[in-house]
Amino acid sequence: DDFGREAKPKVTYLRYHVALKFVPASSSVAESIDLVSESLTFIPKSVALKTLGFDMSKEFFTSIYQGSSKNDFLYMDEKEPGVVNLRPDQAHGQPVGIPIGKAWRTVLSHINTIDRPTALAARREIQSWNFLELEASSLRKPDDFHSESIVSSTGGHLPSALDRIKKSEAVAHRLATLLPNVADVFVDVDEKRQLKTLYLKTTSGMQYEARALSEGTLRFLALAIIAVDTKSGGLLCLEEPENGIHPGRMDAVVELLHEMAVDASYPVGDDNPLRQVIINTHSPLVVERLKLDNLVVSQPYRRDGASLSSFSGLQGTWRDGYPDAPPSSKPLGFGAVMAYLVQNELVDESRSESQNIRQEYLQQVAMMVGGEK
Repeated sequence: DDFGREAKPKVTYLRYHVALKFVPASSSVAESIDLVSESLTFIPKSVALKTLGFDMSKEFFTSIYQGSSKNDFLYMDEKEPGVVNLRPDQAHGQPVGIPIGKAWRTVLSHINTIDRPTALAARREIQSWNFLELEASSLRKPDDFHSESIVSSTGGHLPSALDRIKKSEAVAHRLATLLPNVADVFVDVDEKRQLKTLYLKTTSGMQYEARALSEGTLRFLALAIIAVDTKSGGLLCLEEPENGIHPGRMDAVVELLHEMAVDASYPVGDDNPLRQVIINTHSPLVVERLKLDNLVVSQPYRRDGASLSSFSGLQGTWRDGYPDAPPSSKPLGFGAVMAYLVQNELVDESRSESQNIRQEYLQQVAMMVGGEK
């Protein structure tokens, strides 16, 4: 908590729901966004598997789903409208009613002590969500001895992070998938100046300081360091990962992003951190390399004069028929993404059990133009 104390949450699988309302300005008040309702509810094991939706091993599910509760932790009071009940983890504890009519923050955002460890754990999880905005100036900067030792949202602290995890060989091996002439990535520690500087060494023996590397190389390097750092878990969001990357090296980028995410075939652990990766892209080069069930298509629409977006998976994937999908999220046919994937020539690739979008596209085109049955 905020005072450095630790506690264990009662359960690990929850749903957090917030409803907000826009209030237009009037002659007496400025426009505002009001908190209408808030809840933090426990999801029983019988419901959890359906809610998750995707394929997973029993070992994976057991490693992430722990604990049980007969009560929810935040819920609206049925007898008093506009009041959120905050319940402690102990079954015998009495809930505290909190009116939200004039609240300018959510109830969960006020939880900062271990008195309610499950609610605090939920808040800490949300706070850990990382929107990566990798900037060249941060990526190139050396670190002093007092710097943080984890990669920041802007890509800062690469030297300190790599020096802490001591996995230069793994990072260099991953970077070599993007630049074949990479031999090593290492940190030079200057005790006199108390400075840590990141270097890249090529197979010809040349050494380059981080500030001399291209932005695309540094962005990939930052992701490679995050990928092998077990402390970099949680949710990672990244816009347009193709930026600064040569089109011929796109396979390396998509493969890295895929391997950064947790593998649901195995239990969560130091070698398989609980990590989710969400990217957005307009690039056909990225889209065609994704697995079918990893793709969500955003489509604009208008309602009541407002511009909105719907997010839909593809038919035939686990997202088709997903129980928690909103009404506007109807599964799309494969033709919805075919316009992205126009190729100059058709490549004969064998159909595997788990095809990426490019393979599926080529298979369907081959059936249309070649008469394959």
